[in-house]
Amino acid sequence: MKKNILVLTLLLLTISSCKDDDDNLSNSCQVSNPIEDLDWLKEKIEELAQTDSELLKYFYISQNTYMGKTVFIFPNCCPTCNTVVPVYDCEGNPIGFVGDDTISINILNNDTIIWNPENFSCN
Repeated sequence: MKKNILVLTLLLLTISSCKDDDDNLSNSCQVSNPIEDLDWLKEKIEELAQTDSELLKYFYISQNTYMGKTVFIFPNCCPTCNTVVPVYDCEGNPIGFVGDDTISINILNNDTIIWNPENFSCN
């Protein structure tokens, strides 16, 4: 009987700890779909998508939380680019750059990609 209770408890803990990736996207912007509902973000995505550069395949937009608020990050995995990575708040205001004195590079450790081009080359 004790063995069955232990197995059942482990099974319940395993099931309750599983999450869908979308559950990890906390959103303090008060919108259900930031890439469609935030006009400034939608415009930036359209600008990126219209870029005629071969380098576009390395660029993407990710979302994370910084100081308890949702932020949008514009990183890339370009092997030859020397770029700065801007971070924006829900209103589209720049709040800093990844790796500067305000925003640690660690913000990229748990970010979630919310947009990338069709020929995306990052792993």
